[in-house]
Amino acid sequence: MKIEMKRVEDFLRRSSILVERALRSKAGFLGIRIGLLIGVLFFFNLFTPGKGMEEVTLKQGDIAPEDVIAPFTFFITKTQTELEAEQEATASAVLPVLDFREEKRQKVLKRIKQYFTEVERIRKGKGNLEEKIEKVQSLERALSAATITRLLSETSRQEKKAGMSKTLQNLLKEVLEKGVMKDKKAFRHKWRGVVIKRGDGESPKGLGEVLDRSEAILKIREEGARHFSEEPERVETLVEMASSFLEENLYYNVEETKKRQGEARKEVSKVKGTVLMGEMIVRAHDPVTREVVDRLRSLREAKGNENPRPVKFLTIIGRNGLFLLLLLFFGLFFQMSKPEERERISTLLLLALIFCMVMGISSLILRFSPAESYLYLFPVPFAATLVAILLGREIGVALTVFLSLLLGLYTDLRFSGSLVALAGGLAGVASAKGLTHRSQFYRTLLFITSAQILAILSLGLLKMKAPEVILKDSLFGLFNGVFSTFLIIMFLPIFERVFKITTNITLLELSDMNRPLLRELAVQAPGTYHHSLVLGSLAEAAAKAIDANPLLARVASYYHDIGKMKKPQYFIENQSGIKNPHDGLTPEMSTLVVTSHIKEGVEMAREARLPQKIIDVIREHQGTTLMKYFYEKAKEKNSGENVDESLFRYSGPKPTTQESAIIMLADTLEATCRSLENPTPTRLKEAIQETLDRRLRDGQLDSSNLTLSQLRKIGDAFFPVLVGIFHPRIEYPAEPDRPARIGSARPRPSQPSPPPGRKKEC
Repeated sequence: MKIEMKRVEDFLRRSSILVERALRSKAGFLGIRIGLLIGVLFFFNLFTPGKGMEEVTLKQGDIAPEDVIAPFTFFITKTQTELEAEQEATASAVLPVLDFREEKRQKVLKRIKQYFTEVERIRKGKGNLEEKIEKVQSLERALSAATITRLLSETSRQEKKAGMSKTLQNLLKEVLEKGVMKDKKAFRHKWRGVVIKRGDGESPKGLGEVLDRSEAILKIREEGARHFSEEPERVETLVEMASSFLEENLYYNVEETKKRQGEARKEVSKVKGTVLMGEMIVRAHDPVTREVVDRLRSLREAKGNENPRPVKFLTIIGRNGLFLLLLLFFGLFFQMSKPEERERISTLLLLALIFCMVMGISSLILRFSPAESYLYLFPVPFAATLVAILLGREIGVALTVFLSLLLGLYTDLRFSGSLVALAGGLAGVASAKGLTHRSQFYRTLLFITSAQILAILSLGLLKMKAPEVILKDSLFGLFNGVFSTFLIIMFLPIFERVFKITTNITLLELSDMNRPLLRELAVQAPGTYHHSLVLGSLAEAAAKAIDANPLLARVASYYHDIGKMKKPQYFIENQSGIKNPHDGLTPEMSTLVVTSHIKEGVEMAREARLPQKIIDVIREHQGTTLMKYFYEKAKEKNSGENVDESLFRYSGPKPTTQESAIIMLADTLEATCRSLENPTPTRLKEAIQETLDRRLRDGQLDSSNLTLSQLRKIGDAFFPVLVGIFHPRIEYPAEPDRPARIGSARPRPSQPSPPPGRKKEC
């Protein structure tokens, strides 16, 4: 199992190496840049709002600022409110469908005939009247005893002449033929008629032509009164029996009615007119009427959704052409201002990610509302400030201009939101200077909000907006500043870790001398620890002089020699009263021991998760310099024979940044000056110049991008720091019977040549 896991690990390691080599190759890097460009183009078109915004401020009653002419033929569409109202009116006009049940009518008539047949049988049968009444009541018809008595008292002559059975059947047949429903109250306030659906077809009826149960009983009473005008008792009997036998035969078909209403809604046209290409929609200085508002709205919808394909395609080409032009300008500026960053894939990914974030948030804002106030929420200050902190203020300024102009494309060349975003972005970039503490983000918040509110106020006064409108717009600008600052605080540590970028905030945290790595250095290698502190002062002063990063120079100096903790006794600054272990080693072995502190320092830095910039300084601060002491010792040992000089040089690489080169110069200079017998200002100046010249001649500064003018400034900055470190001290006379004061200056004895392991080069 262990063998299989080892094979898997080896395979993954080899695969990662191959991928890294492919990415570092020209073809791989070019492919990544093309892929990023395609991805950015995709997201730009994805996030671009589909609707235009050129007439968004024109409302009914406004004065048109310019002529608006139809660029193509389009339909005037109804608003959603108008369409819904018309659909609802059309649906309400659809009559409800009532299903006519013929079987119900036949069933009722059959039951009446059967009932009277049974009553006639009981009447002719045996038994007294009470017994016959009980038998009739058992026929499951809730009739009163008086009604049953009248039925039983009917004679055959009366029945044949004007029988109750025949009359009841005729009246119920008549009302059921028209149709009887349960209740018409729910229909009266909605419809004036209904559609009666029979097996052989359907027919519309007025609501008055359809009876409900109460109306049917009333009609039977009226007809019965005409039949039995002189016999009111028989009329009551007729009505009571009709109430007992009557059943509804019209039923409301809800599903069919809703289906017909839905079809009616669909048939309502969304269009209420047409505007031909070239037709004048509104003239400049004319008032905007309701009809003009509808035409402008329909034009926006047509541009977004119903454009003719050639028009839409040309619009997409124009938009992407302007985007690529702006992207080209930004790329050229980025290449000129940050040549060391242009080849880093992580930097390109960072910029692409921030771009997509800004475009995505802006797209959501525009989809939520295209009103001018919401344009002041564009998160350009967030992107500009974050990039200024991570990559430098020059890139922050370029990104601010790029995004501000780009958002103008988002709003159909309405640049009020872009101007406010530009002001907020530049203010955020300005606040990023010297940002070393997270509490200083309050300054960023103040800068962004002040700049945006000032820009909003100026635009409001220029457009002569009402005070309450300017106040509302200013609140949007204030919210943008707060929201942008919150996003910066949230995403800054994430982007630092993911894209391996070191900011001044992180450097300041690493400068805490109580951090475990520095505390361990102070205990394990106190001489190296003190040397690193002195080196930090020298590097910081030199970095300030040439406008490099002084905080990076100082913090990297603290960690540049942490690898010496592995074997501290092999370095002269830690050999306090002990025998030099190099005395028993060959020059070649001593060289291996001394140079190993570079590799071990890099490993320790990676284990401690130090930033890549500090790791680079650890790897580069010795460059490919020659360890001259061991080289001369090897030549002496070999009796003047040729010795391979490359065996006694550090493996490099040479410094690739200004800060790394400064630390190299300061490291060599500090060791050189400590070996001076009498470090007077004149000798210190000579040591500085000699160190700079030697490193320059040796080619150690070729990749550092340092100029001769900057080297001169670095030397001038080194001098006062070295004078402060090696200044002469006043010798205090010793008190009688007491030893001299600890730390008092005494004549500096002549120092021998530096023992092995010391960095003295002069």
